[in-house]
Amino acid sequence: MLPSILSPKNNTKKNLPLWKWLLSYLWSVPLEQLNSQVNPDLELFICKGRLRLNTSEATYSYEDLYHTYFNAFQHLNLPTGSMNQTLILGYGLGSIPLMLEQHFNYHIKQYTGVEFDPEIVRLCQDYLPTSLLKKTKIHAADAYDFLLKNDHKQQYDLICHDIFLDLIIPEKCQQTNYLEALNKRLKPGGHLLYNTLMFQPALAENAIHFYEGNFKAVFPTASHIEGNGNRMLIYKSPKSKA
Repeated sequence: MLPSILSPKNNTKKNLPLWKWLLSYLWSVPLEQLNSQVNPDLELFICKGRLRLNTSEATYSYEDLYHTYFNAFQHLNLPTGSMNQTLILGYGLGSIPLMLEQHFNYHIKQYTGVEFDPEIVRLCQDYLPTSLLKKTKIHAADAYDFLLKNDHKQQYDLICHDIFLDLIIPEKCQQTNYLEALNKRLKPGGHLLYNTLMFQPALAENAIHFYEGNFKAVFPTASHIEGNGNRMLIYKSPKSKA
């Protein structure tokens, strides 16, 4: 019998031989290297039994070892039955739903993912567990267009915003009209988590300016937690929205 740390999870990854999965606990095993029009240097590894998606500047996905969101979910301690609809803007390789399902026991009915890079969407289809893909709709789309130009008015119990082009949050995703569109998509009592970077002086200055300016203007009761070079902005919508 395998030691517990090496036991495959219930949601087995697709297209991944067991020997690669086991070997990844000794060193990182490369799976794919590709150049997309959006991200010229994408690398997919299996590391410590987890899918890890890197660019030359940043890690985009690392399952439960994507500590920024893992720590945020620990901090929030949301009721497990409270999130039927979840929107993930900047879906990456599914770190957020994987940790919600496998580590926090949130059995969410429907995930909606928005991912700008079609190559990353393809990787999701190739590697994510079938059980997760069955209840996930991934849109290969720009998040700004998805929120402001899409006719559907679906509201969500949880919105996770994790959009970066390497280390930069697109300017249009920091504008008040975009943030107001985010607010409209929150159900009463719903939560918004918006990830920003703090590990370089220029990034920290921009993150603080954004939080104290446009973000607080739209979400005046927002708070934040910090760690691992990130600042996670957190907002809970009132249970009765005007």
